[in-house]
Amino acid sequence: MGVNPVANRVYVANSVNASDGNSVSVIDGAANTVVDTVPLTMPMRVVAIPHTSRVYVEVDHGVSVIEDLPAGSLVANMSNSTDIYPGDSVSMNLDIQDANNLHAAQATCAVTPTTLAPQSGTFGDLFDPVNRLIGTNEVGSTLGTWFGAISQHSPAQPISGTGLFATLTYPALNPDTTPITCDPLLSDRDGFTQTGTFSGTNVTALPFATISGASMNPARSFRLALVAGVWQTQWIYWLGLLVGAVLDVGVYQPVRSFPSMPVVDTNTL
Repeated sequence: MGVNPVANRVYVANSVNASDGNSVSVIDGAANTVVDTVPLTMPMRVVAIPHTSRVYVEVDHGVSVIEDLPAGSLVANMSNSTDIYPGDSVSMNLDIQDANNLHAAQATCAVTPTTLAPQSGTFGDLFDPVNRLIGTNEVGSTLGTWFGAISQHSPAQPISGTGLFATLTYPALNPDTTPITCDPLLSDRDGFTQTGTFSGTNVTALPFATISGASMNPARSFRLALVAGVWQTQWIYWLGLLVGAVLDVGVYQPVRSFPSMPVVDTNTL
């Protein structure tokens, strides 16, 4: 018997006298079920190498090699800064790496619901956009969760390689720090699955917005822009001066035209 703890697979050599003799049974350790049976002549000792997904079986007059590659692995990549402010959002890409005969993928991702608000995801183009079947893309019934599922649809072929599974966007709600955790499930056409929880980068929602460098004094703002070489918002200060001057004149002239009050000489009373 051989065990691959990384893929959570168990490989059992079946004797000649067994009902499934002259074979090696592949057992999914998570589901505790036989997911495949590999025919071999008189298998004896089994050795599994976790990091290569290869299984070496001693057979009659030799050694056989079984390549039991997983469907792939799901990883998280933050597409922008993990420090965000009220009204901003943070995005996370869910990438599938080293897919092998991949047929379907799904994931449930969770955050602290008082810090970030999950929205519907956007699926990438790893699964053929023409021949794919989107099973689910929705905010879960549990607060702070998102669930997405997608599969290849005939006549599309299974997927091999690396690409984008989905992009998730989270608007900030309240200042706090939360991890993004996901439970992925990937499968090939034979139903082989690979599961495992991973945690994305912590996201910190800050209580205040960024400091813009603006001021109420146009001369001061001009001096800072001159030193920094940043002129994008300078028009606001000069346009504000001109508009303010026009409005000032428009208000001042009607007030100035009011009849003046007679001056009373208190000495003559």
